Amino acid sequence: MSSGVMECRTASHASGRPLSPVAVVCPITLTTESFMSATGRKLFVNSRVTDLEQAKRFSGALGCTCNPQLTDENAACMIISDEASFMLLTDGFLRRFTDRVPSDVTAVTEAMDALSEDSRAEVDRLTEAARSAGATTAMPPQDHGFMYGTGFRSPDGHHHEVSWMHPGHDPVAPAVRLPGPSPGA
Repeated sequence: MSSGVMECRTASHASGRPLSPVAVVCPITLTTESFMSATGRKLFVNSRVTDLEQAKRFSGALGCTCNPQLTDENAACMIISDEASFMLLTDGFLRRFTDRVPSDVTAVTEAMDALSEDSRAEVDRLTEAARSAGATTAMPPQDHGFMYGTGFRSPDGHHHEVSWMHPGHDPVAPAVRLPGPSPGA
């Protein structure tokens, strides 16, 4: 990375953990090519919002930080982690990127964004922060012993899942049967 990137202010996660220099607001302009080659692949989850300022406040309450280089009156880039960001897009701006009608997330589930946390307590803390910022419950807490999670809907209706998995759990072990109908039933 260039020395200019290393001089950037480091953003912090809501828990106080610093994010790496990749997820900071830099006083220099990076080209797409230098950004991607310096940091690897990134995930940008694009979501249509009805009130951009409210959506920015909600994302901030969840610990996301705003990247002003990718934010204006049409969109806001809210950094989740070093590798992922929410792109909050106004309806008119989102429609510039698709030839399909956007879904009404207050009536259907468009997608479920899943975030992991370091502990059960962090899952509960983030879920409570979401509720305090206007979220509604999408799924009650589910405890599977090795994994714990819950879900909520943002004020715009987007479904978010938050989970923790025990660090000693072997993901290659036989699958745990979750409640509900069998696949293909």
